[in-house]
Amino acid sequence: MKPGAVQVIDERYPGVDIHLALDNCRTHKHRVVKEWLAEHSRCQLHFTPTSASRRRRDGRHGR
Repeated sequence: MKPGAVQVIDERYPGVDIHLALDNCRTHKHRVVKEWLAEHSRCQLHFTPTSASRRRRDGRHGR
């Protein structure tokens, strides 16, 4: 089973590497997602730092 949004991207852009930037939500690291990614090596997930949402809320953008 493919994750929904990644399935669309995978089908629309065949033959190119796909890099997705995501937050650290547990669902992005679910077993089903990991299994699918293992079969689709051109798709890579990159996670934002855990503190990123807190910094944005506080208004501290790299200061």
